[in-house]
Amino acid sequence: MRRPGIWVANGRPTDANLMYSWTPGSVTCFMDYLGPNKVREYHAQHPDCPVIIRFQHPTNWMDDVAVSARNHADYVLSKWPEIMDIDPYIYFANETNLWYESGGNSAGDQWMFETPEFYSKFADWTHQVADRIKAQQPDIRLVTPPFAFGHHEDGAPDDNGDPKDGWAGYDYLADTIRSHFDNIITFHGYWGDAGGYIPSRLYDLEESSWYAFRWRRVLKLFEKQYGIRARVIIDECGNMDAAVPDFTDQCIYYAEECLQDSRVLALTYFLWEDPTESPGNIVNSWVQRCADLDGHVSRLAEMPPVEVEPGLTIRVLMPDGTVLVLPLEDYLRAVVPAEMPARWLMEALKAQAVAARTYAMVAIDHPRHDPEADICSTSHCQNYNPARIRDMSDAAVRVTSGQVITYQDQLANAYYSANCGGQTLGNETGFGGPPLPHLRPVACINPGPKNGHGVGMCQWGAHDMAEAGDDYITILKHYYTNVQLSTEGDIPPPEPPPGGGEMIDPRLDAYTEQDGKVVGVKMEIMDTQTFISKWNEFKLKPGDPYFKLVNAQLLDENEAQGNTGIHISVQDENGGLMPAQVWHAYPTTRMSAPSWVGAFDNGDQGAGDVFSYPSGQGEIAQGSGNFAPDSPDDIGPYLVAVYTDPGSGSIASECAYGFGLPHNHHVAYALTFRIERWQEGTPEPTPPDPIPPDPVPPVPIAPVQGGACTGSYAILSASILFSLDKLTVKQYMEIMRLVIGEA
Repeated sequence: MRRPGIWVANGRPTDANLMYSWTPGSVTCFMDYLGPNKVREYHAQHPDCPVIIRFQHPTNWMDDVAVSARNHADYVLSKWPEIMDIDPYIYFANETNLWYESGGNSAGDQWMFETPEFYSKFADWTHQVADRIKAQQPDIRLVTPPFAFGHHEDGAPDDNGDPKDGWAGYDYLADTIRSHFDNIITFHGYWGDAGGYIPSRLYDLEESSWYAFRWRRVLKLFEKQYGIRARVIIDECGNMDAAVPDFTDQCIYYAEECLQDSRVLALTYFLWEDPTESPGNIVNSWVQRCADLDGHVSRLAEMPPVEVEPGLTIRVLMPDGTVLVLPLEDYLRAVVPAEMPARWLMEALKAQAVAARTYAMVAIDHPRHDPEADICSTSHCQNYNPARIRDMSDAAVRVTSGQVITYQDQLANAYYSANCGGQTLGNETGFGGPPLPHLRPVACINPGPKNGHGVGMCQWGAHDMAEAGDDYITILKHYYTNVQLSTEGDIPPPEPPPGGGEMIDPRLDAYTEQDGKVVGVKMEIMDTQTFISKWNEFKLKPGDPYFKLVNAQLLDENEAQGNTGIHISVQDENGGLMPAQVWHAYPTTRMSAPSWVGAFDNGDQGAGDVFSYPSGQGEIAQGSGNFAPDSPDDIGPYLVAVYTDPGSGSIASECAYGFGLPHNHHVAYALTFRIERWQEGTPEPTPPDPIPPDPVPPVPIAPVQGGACTGSYAILSASILFSLDKLTVKQYMEIMRLVIGEA
């Protein structure tokens, strides 16, 4: 639930039902008060609501760090069986940089808790507690204990994330935050002080960045100083005077500003109620201070979920000298297909997406065109070309969203080049400088010729590894040595093909007729029942699996880059690749010849071929070069389907047919088949209308520049003889249906 939440009562609430009546999006509670506040019951009703639990730390922890750490860890562990069912976030200390939270005698001792020595000692204690807990219960979701801000804990980071103090208390905690707290910090956001509410600390752009929204500066500190892309839980926030008339407006504004940032995991207002009536807490208590509590919670109940804004942005230097600022993931949509042909196998495209994202994020942290831009749009950095955006490359970006390559929890230098020539180079050889452990020379599956600097991932090598069945993680870990993926262990499953359902490239219907001749591209789909009837009287029943053609993409000559293959992907019901055989039929002679052969099997006449793809992806070769539009050869269609023989127990398939009309150049296609379930009411095929005679004789036409065709691929009945030069598109496709019907 992307909604603001509540720090529940510090004790037993007067009315728990009212407390939860506005459906808080998260809940924070002391360990001791979970029961009275009915936290477990609320979480059972709203299992997607994060729960944050605070454990009280011993204020004398500094007396004997080792003993205190052991005892405190054991206390947390002893409570785990009581709370493991709600899978909470846990922090085991709070604002230890305040004198009264760490054994100080008076406010005059405060300076002692703001020194490097103090933060170093606290970091040691924190690491020991977390290490002991994680050693016994590694699944506990520990998060970094919060500090009171403004006491050197963050070093007063400037707009670039550099600490104005020259150091920060987090310097001593960063390694533990990375290793034990999943890069999650906690933050207390207040826009007031002991004197009450201070509007500028919430609404003034500059001043609020040091108070209510200081967490943004802290996250920038983590990125800049520690290479950590931290996330934050704002477990306490408030204005120090819940009685002011516009308190509800303040709460809504703060929640919307914070929760639209995806790095904010949860936000809980402090405080619902304080039965102890502590002077420091009572000013924030809703129950005890809100002038109209019912109206306040009613407005919060009406508050819609907060939409997350696009994430990280990147500044791109364009060729004309302008700087384009756009979300990183949108930027990658125009980089991946500009750097790697979108027709390549998905695992190669995903490897390219992760490498390009990592390269871009390093550039964001260390701009290559500082101060104006992070990166440029040419091969000096990464090629950026929105005109190259394609659905397959979009899918690669989307399915790897947020994933980057890391070495020892730092962003890796993800260099890549077109072809390494059979052996990649170490960075010291390619660029100079000291050798980096993640850029060591490795052997490459592709022998060359060399094209580019040769450091890091070889793109043609990635292509060949994908063809051999390797996934993108294997590809990346081969070329970048000793690395991890940032989300390793939580890699998303393959997603369905682009579009979420059947999607046929509109360019596959972009044909024209000139003087009775067909110029362009045309594709139609034969329904499954018609196709499998070529073998027997097998009838699909509701719920039966079949292969549906869910995606068909035209790759024009520019995209195909001389490779006119048919690129096939076969997916299971969940969108994952699966082993398959694919059937392909075509003619052996020119289409106007009277000796057509055609069969729906792998006969000895060469009219059909069956290809095996253990990885679920492959390519059917179509030869190379172009057929001249004015060639005497009449170039025609072919058929492609997942190999189907229902009588033997295999799964039925739809069939694509009609590509490559006559008088066109070679092109390539990308087809995706996926298992779906036959539904009641699926329409039966409609018989074609009778074909009227066409008296129009063949008329020569001028060559078509940049046209599209596939070469001699069709299956036709020997009993039908015709010259395609005389046919309209409608007649052409109807004859194809009749031909298929007779085969």
